[in-house]
Amino acid sequence: MDDSYEITHGLAVGVDDRHGDKDGDGFPNLAEYLKNTSASDAGSVPTADRMVGTGETYTTISSALASLTADDQIIVVKPGVYAESVGNTGAGAKRVFIISESVDPNITTLKPASGSTISSSKDLYLRGFTLSSAGGNGVGLTGSGSHGIVQCVLHGHSHGIYSQPASSSARNFVDVIGSIVLNGSGSGIYGATNASTFRLVHTTICGQASYAIYNSTSGGGGSTYTLTNCVMWNNGSSEFSMSGGAVTATYSCIKGSSVYSGTGNIRACY
Repeated sequence: MDDSYEITHGLAVGVDDRHGDKDGDGFPNLAEYLKNTSASDAGSVPTADRMVGTGETYTTISSALASLTADDQIIVVKPGVYAESVGNTGAGAKRVFIISESVDPNITTLKPASGSTISSSKDLYLRGFTLSSAGGNGVGLTGSGSHGIVQCVLHGHSHGIYSQPASSSARNFVDVIGSIVLNGSGSGIYGATNASTFRLVHTTICGQASYAIYNSTSGGGGSTYTLTNCVMWNNGSSEFSMSGGAVTATYSCIKGSSVYSGTGNIRACY
């Protein structure tokens, strides 16, 4: 975002807050900037490029995605249960914002019959959904880009968020904000990326059969995970496996014997 826009709308220059929502209107600062609306006025909101739901032209997210002819479009989804696996990959992939019309993720659900719930090879912003397992991953990020998973519940997947770009030179920047990942058969976050950045804020990962966060060396390692006001609790193997990666935590609650020296952390050893 341009500095002039940030100054005009009260955003902090030099702080990466693209996935924040200063005015609390449900649209991230980046979408407000791209659509020339105010990030500091809840009465100034972007117009949806596509609406999805009963009574709309598009009744599935997949059909709305397929209709897009440009990047940086906004798809707003009405409450309901959407039995589909959403793919945003290949030659037709778009940078896209997919936003639930409701602020309550419990009333807008994606539950495919099989496979991963959402996969994307370009920038993806997803807010306000429950993603329910069909045996695959919750969100699969296969390209190099910037992604925001905000106010979502990811339940019962293999890996909640699976980040593995196609090449070791690719990088992912992933914000996970105000979300819950729980009760899956793998890890909450599986990072197989080289020198990528993951920022978790107000996020809980619990009840995964494997780890809360697993950093694989298959993509070269070296990724960083920054946790603020997070809970990592009761995940099967342990909370973290950081081969080639690193965790920094502040004001977080982490189960187990590992002690994190960041400010305000709670050590929960039971």
